Amino acid sequence: VTIPHKEAAASLARESEPNVQVTGAANTLVRRDDGKWTAANTDYAAAVDSLKAHFTERAKDGPVTQLSQVSV
Repeated sequence: VTIPHKEAAASLARESEPNVQVTGAANTLVRRDDGKWTAANTDYAAAVDSLKAHFTERAKDGPVTQLSQVSV
């Protein structure tokens, strides 16, 4: 699911993963065997993992004391 439909996708699913509830958006819908839809947001996990990797790498040189702008 792409923008601008992610919020609508999140609201249409009967169930959703916790990160959908946090973001209010879903980029993946899965139809279960019982016919109900479950919403997921894989973008959220990917963004968090990317930021963790970035700051882990930067922290190897010492504490991260100054941040530049981060857009998610």
